[in-house]
Amino acid sequence: AAAAAHGLGTPLSTIFLVAKELERELTDESPFKDDILLIRSQAVRCREILQTLTQEGGVGDVLVSSSSIGDFLEEVAQPLKALNANIQIIKAPYETCAQEDEKEPILARNPGMIYALSNLFENAVEFSKNKVVVKAHWNRENLKIHIRDDGNGFSPGMLKKLGEPFVSSRSMAKRRPDDNVQGGMGLGFFISKTLLERSGAVLKFGNNKSPDQGAYVTVVWDRRSIDIGTQNQG
Repeated sequence: AAAAAHGLGTPLSTIFLVAKELERELTDESPFKDDILLIRSQAVRCREILQTLTQEGGVGDVLVSSSSIGDFLEEVAQPLKALNANIQIIKAPYETCAQEDEKEPILARNPGMIYALSNLFENAVEFSKNKVVVKAHWNRENLKIHIRDDGNGFSPGMLKKLGEPFVSSRSMAKRRPDDNVQGGMGLGFFISKTLLERSGAVLKFGNNKSPDQGAYVTVVWDRRSIDIGTQNQG
């Protein structure tokens, strides 16, 4: 519910405010007056639905299906790829992985995890210069997802506070052309971090080591806690 409220709240508020401004500009005789009133009323209705979702957030997520880690990551990346984002997904067991553990982990398509990873992918794409690389590696003990971009990385101040609620720099829309240090990962990153930690993950983030540029986020699970394939094996 918190993820839905965060993801939909900002564009919904924009729609509501623009509709209100247009309503002020139009005369009562305008043929568009009724349309603007309808848009505004529907925005109010959407806001009420979001409030209902928040109130009923304790119902819990429903696991609608499952997929391999590769398919799961492709699903998360697909909306961004449709917008021409350059996201490369690499999946492979660790080189030291025993042969019996090489099979791809199977994940439940949990809506919270999908939202959380989608937000991390979107942040990486937003601050990248050319591409984002997502690597998934696993062995008997762990499943790790490593997300890295080739942008300018996190500022030192952001690194100290990233993951806390309401920590954010100016939005991308308000950044100066020379303000090229990664920021703007406030409440969205906090929600993603919280959702992933509730799934049993441990998150790490930082800047890539020289000569590589950009930032990274690493998500690691105990494999048996997240791989429903191993869970089904008892």
